[in-house]
Amino acid sequence: MTKMTLGDVLADKLQAREPVYWCGEVPTKCQLSGKRIVSRFVDGRAPGSATWAFVHPDYFKQIGGQLGLGRGQLYERQQTGRWLKIEG
Repeated sequence: MTKMTLGDVLADKLQAREPVYWCGEVPTKCQLSGKRIVSRFVDGRAPGSATWAFVHPDYFKQIGGQLGLGRGQLYERQQTGRWLKIEG
């Protein structure tokens, strides 16, 4: 019998979570660059700022944004039209 570590237990619980979908109004353009949002967007905090914005993923990466709790979440449009959180 293999002994599970706390990390193993937490990883199993994270993988077993229900999918998280965006429930607000879907952005159509990046609030920082003006770039059109089509298939993915970040709901994130601009580096060095307390302000959150809807940001195009390419621009978020360009300005040094990071994904994670308290930083930003990446959403991707599904074939159903819903936006699934895929990272962060």
